[in-house]
Amino acid sequence: MTRPKADREGYGEKKDRVNITLTPTAQRLLDQQASVLGVSRSELIEQIARGLLGSYPQAKVLGEFCAN
Repeated sequence: MTRPKADREGYGEKKDRVNITLTPTAQRLLDQQASVLGVSRSELIEQIARGLLGSYPQAKVLGEFCAN
């Protein structure tokens, strides 16, 4: 999977590097959701944390996931 270039100044503030620990399943699901939405893992987590993912993107991800 080719990820989009990171925007380290996104949302009007500098981003800090953080480490998280995920199960292999959670990592795969995160990658799938990011791919469907056309964003990086980092951007997907940012959008989730900020509550920016409305019902349409979630439905799109769910639909893509169920189709596979």
